[in-house]
Amino acid sequence: GKIPFPLMHVDTTFKFREMVEFRDRMAKELGFDLIVWTNQEGVRDGVNPFDYGSNKYTQIMKTVGLKQALDHYGFDAAFGGARRDEEKSRAKERIFSFRDRFHQ
Repeated sequence: GKIPFPLMHVDTTFKFREMVEFRDRMAKELGFDLIVWTNQEGVRDGVNPFDYGSNKYTQIMKTVGLKQALDHYGFDAAFGGARRDEEKSRAKERIFSFRDRFHQ
């Protein structure tokens, strides 16, 4: 059956072209509603991992971008994948992590 909610990709603009092509092809073939969100302020300011460092870049383009998209679309819930072994702050996360309207 059809997935009953949209899927979203927070595009940091530093993905391999082939990954984006695969994402778009799968969305079309499988018929799911794909939202692609990019932090346009970060793009405008030229944020990139080389000049800003990977931590700041990730915070601006992924974390801020995700929060922008959640606010823009007014989602009440979101599913995401985060590996606990990749980032210390994720180790405290549970299966469900409840947030307030400020994403805290």
